[in-house]
Amino acid sequence: MHTSWCMWGVAAACLLALGGQVVVAHDPHTMEAIDLSSFKQSDQAHITIEVSRTLVARSGEWVEVTWRNVSAPSSSDDWVAMFSPPGAFAAGSTPIKFFYAGQGDPGNTGAGRLRVRMLNMRAAAEFVFFRGGLRSPTLAARSLPVRFADPNEPLQGRLALTARADEMRVSWTTRDAGRPAVWFGRTPADLSSTVTADSSSYERADLCGEPATGRGWRAPGTFHTAVLQHLAPDTPYFYRFGDAAGSSSSSRSAVHSFRTAPRRGSPRPFDAFVFGDMGATDLDGSTPVRPGADTFPTAANVTAGMLADADADARFVLHFGDISYARGYAADWEVFHAQVEPLATRLPWMTGIGNHERDWSAAGPRVAKAWFNGTDSGGECGVPYERRFLMPRPAPDQPWYAFDWGAAHFVVFSTEHNFTRGSAQHRWLRQDLAAVDRTATPWVVVAGHRPMYIDSTNEAPGDGDLTVAALLRRELEPLLRQHGVQLALWGHHHSYQRTCRLYAGECVEGGEEEGTVHLVVGTAGAGNSRNVQPDKPSIFTVVSDDTHGAVRLRVDDTSITGFYRTTDGRVADTFTLHLRE
Repeated sequence: MHTSWCMWGVAAACLLALGGQVVVAHDPHTMEAIDLSSFKQSDQAHITIEVSRTLVARSGEWVEVTWRNVSAPSSSDDWVAMFSPPGAFAAGSTPIKFFYAGQGDPGNTGAGRLRVRMLNMRAAAEFVFFRGGLRSPTLAARSLPVRFADPNEPLQGRLALTARADEMRVSWTTRDAGRPAVWFGRTPADLSSTVTADSSSYERADLCGEPATGRGWRAPGTFHTAVLQHLAPDTPYFYRFGDAAGSSSSSRSAVHSFRTAPRRGSPRPFDAFVFGDMGATDLDGSTPVRPGADTFPTAANVTAGMLADADADARFVLHFGDISYARGYAADWEVFHAQVEPLATRLPWMTGIGNHERDWSAAGPRVAKAWFNGTDSGGECGVPYERRFLMPRPAPDQPWYAFDWGAAHFVVFSTEHNFTRGSAQHRWLRQDLAAVDRTATPWVVVAGHRPMYIDSTNEAPGDGDLTVAALLRRELEPLLRQHGVQLALWGHHHSYQRTCRLYAGECVEGGEEEGTVHLVVGTAGAGNSRNVQPDKPSIFTVVSDDTHGAVRLRVDDTSITGFYRTTDGRVADTFTLHLRE
C-alpha cells in the first residue's frame, strides 16, 4: 500500500479492523534482560560488597557502594543490583536498579565504587554482587540492608485540577494510611485550613499479567488525595501534606504553593507545558541498556528544563500519554514521581492515557479488555496510572475529561479506548464540544495520545501509526471541524511535528475554513522513533525526529504561541495562531 495515500486517505483499506495482534516494534524494558529464575549461589566468599551507611534520613540521598576481591573481573558479566525489600531476588523479582561493574571499576581491577541515589520506597534495600551475566547469574555477595528513617515519609506530591475551577486536588504516597491531611492558606505562615484526605491503593491481583503481576511487582504504598475547595480565582495558595498523627519532622512535607485558575473567559495570558512520552530517568546512571552504554537522562533533563522555565506565567502541565514507561516494572513509577515532584507540586500535572499505560490483550479483574491488542502496558492495564493520576473523568476506566483555563477550553480524550461513532467516548466528546461557550473560551484545544496526522512509515495493521491516524480522521476529524477546534496535541510518535491549518489532508491557510493545526510532541524523554518518510509531506511545516524537549504554549484571548524548547536550550520552533473573526 502506498504510504502517502494511506496517510491522508480514508479508504477502507487503511482502516484495518482493530483487535489484531500488535505488530509495532518498540524497545523492550531494560529489565527484560534479567533472568533470576535459576540464579546460583557462588562459593567465592572472598568477594565483599559494602555500603557507606545503613540508615538514610530522606528520600533522594546518596550512598556509596563498594566491592573488592573480585578475581578475573568482567566489566560486562559482573553487575551490582539493588533489591527492595532485601531478599526479593529469591522470589525471582527484578531489581529496583542495577549497574554493570565496569561503571564503578572501569579499569577491571576487581574493586569498584558507585554512588547510588536512594529513593524511599517504603522498605529497606540491599545491594547484591552478581557474576555470570544477566541471564544466568551467580550471586557472589550481599550488602547489609539500607533502611530509611521514616518509611512513611510523604512523597510523590502532585497537583491536579478537578471538575470545578475553585478546587485543587493534592495527592501523595506513604507506606501506611495514618491520618492523612492537607494544611493550606494564603501565606506560608498561615496554613490554618485543613482537609482530610482519602486513601487507596491497588494489589497485585488488580493487575492483568506479567511482568506487572510477577517479577516487576512491588507494593505501591498508600495513595492519599484531598480536594481543596472554595478557592479564590487566580490566587496563590500555600500548602503542605502529611500525617496529622505523625510526631516526627518527616511526617509532613515541605511547604509548596500553586496559583488557582482564573475565571473562565479571563483574557489574562497564561502558559502551559505540553508534551507526551516522557518516562523516568534515575540520576545515578543505573540500568544502562547495555554494558559500556552511556545513560542519557533525557526525561530528567526535559523535566529540569521545564522546572527552570516555570515562571509565574506557567500555570499547568498537560502530559498526553506514555507517562512513566513502567510497563509492569513498578519501581519505575517511583522514579517518575521523584523526577516530576518538584514541578508537579507547583503546577497541576494533567495527564492523558497512552498505550504503555493501558494496552493489554485480555481483560483484568478491574478493567475490560483494551481496545488495542498487545502487551504495551506490561500487564498494568491502566490500573497504576488511574490510581496515581486522578483526573476529572466521568467514571473509572473512562479517561476523558475537559477543563477551562482563561480563554481556552482543553479536551483530553483516550486513543486507547473506543472513540468511534456510537461509543461512550464519542458521545461524550460530541456533547462536550457542542457545549463550549465560544464567547468565554474562543480557543478549543484537543489532546490525545496517538496522532491524527503523522509523518511516519509505520502502516502496520492494527495499531500502526498510519492505520490509527486514518481511523482517527474518519471518526473524529468531522467533529473537530464542526466545532472549530484550532489546535490538536498528540504524542506516541517520538518526534516533534507541526502541520499547517488543515482539514481532510489539505492545508486551508487563508481560506474560509479555519482548519486545525496538529502538533506532535512525543519528545519528552523516550528514544526518537526515527521512522519518518524520506521526503517530508507537504502538510507539515516542521518534522524533527532527532531532538527531545517540550512545548510551552502561551495563550491569551486573541492568540496562541508555541515554543518548542529542546534539551540543549534552543527554541527549535515557534508558531503563533491568531483567532479568526
